Amino acid sequence: MFRQQYHIRGASHPNTPATVLRQLARDSYLATVRAVARNANTFPETLEVLASHPDLTTRLAVVRNPNTPPRALTQIVLSTQNSGNTPNQTVDMLKSAFPGNHNDVLQSIAGNPRTPIEALEILARREFIGATPDPQAFFPATTDDRIVRSLAYNPSLTPQLLGILIQDPSVEVRLCLVRHPNLTEALWLRLAEDTAISVREAVAAAINAPVSILELLARDEQVEVRTKVATNRNTPITVLQLLASDENPSVRTAVASNPQLAETILTQLANDEKVEVRRAVAQNANTPAPIRETLRDLIVQPTTRQTSPTLRGLNRLYNPNTDDITTILAEYASSENAFVRLVTLLHPQTHHEVLTQGAQSASWLERYAVADNPATPSVLRQQLTQDSNRIVRAAARVEL
Repeated sequence: MFRQQYHIRGASHPNTPATVLRQLARDSYLATVRAVARNANTFPETLEVLASHPDLTTRLAVVRNPNTPPRALTQIVLSTQNSGNTPNQTVDMLKSAFPGNHNDVLQSIAGNPRTPIEALEILARREFIGATPDPQAFFPATTDDRIVRSLAYNPSLTPQLLGILIQDPSVEVRLCLVRHPNLTEALWLRLAEDTAISVREAVAAAINAPVSILELLARDEQVEVRTKVATNRNTPITVLQLLASDENPSVRTAVASNPQLAETILTQLANDEKVEVRRAVAQNANTPAPIRETLRDLIVQPTTRQTSPTLRGLNRLYNPNTDDITTILAEYASSENAFVRLVTLLHPQTHHEVLTQGAQSASWLERYAVADNPATPSVLRQQLTQDSNRIVRAAARVEL
């Protein structure tokens, strides 16, 4: 056991020489091998050997190691593909070859900018199943969606690979592509013509969408898509002018809210038949003062904060630096607010004269406060043991 722990510490230490790590990579103890795969000092050649290790955690550590050569990443993808595509494999055989969930390894490879293009293409084409798969196979019938979504965020994707992913059956994958920096105008066009409304909405809302694409989507049949175009800061004035005459008031309201709107369009929308459109114009920061003045009744005024009834019951707030606590409590005892009087009569620093007056109050709660106050004189508390209210009497007896 001591030898095993010694090897693990050596394999994990950041200053362990790469030559020693190469020897430890052949250790019989699995935890040592995993530590070698994680160590940033490990030789690329050693990591390439570990890329074919049957242990899932080891292969995952290899994928995440910055020293792993790109060809090792391709090796992992190809080996997983071959095992996944092998026809008529039994569940036990595949589990033996690839224990655990291989999707975690592939997901890390898919998002790795250093992964070679040929490996990324295998993932993009979802080529992890043969033409006649065994229905009892351990691997799923297609590449897991999480892998392809991770791939869609990889900044190293070429326009060719992006073109493959644009045809992906998963709407979520196609949504991820809208944020990709390597989209060409032709690829933007294909996304703008997507059958899924959510994809077209995402394109219409993208601040980096080409102007020609926004012009196309401004004529989309779906109101949600046109609304996204109307709110996009990158939408040109000519397109906003077109949308300002849209038949749907939601679109016109979105146009009226656009901070890049020209004064001529604001003037037009200020006379719109729909009040929500005119209100959006009134609230637009770019609306000229004369126009806003004509719409001032539509501007939502900020609500003023209401002072609580308790604070209204205080003629002034206590300042510990200038006020005497006994004096301020005497003032609070005469407040018109019942809660203020109650709290005052409970305060241990309230003067006994104030407590004497409180003991004669018509409110049983105030008499109870006097009975419960530790500063109440014994004579006054004795008097309250004869009170008409049983709660007041009980409180007075407890403090005697």
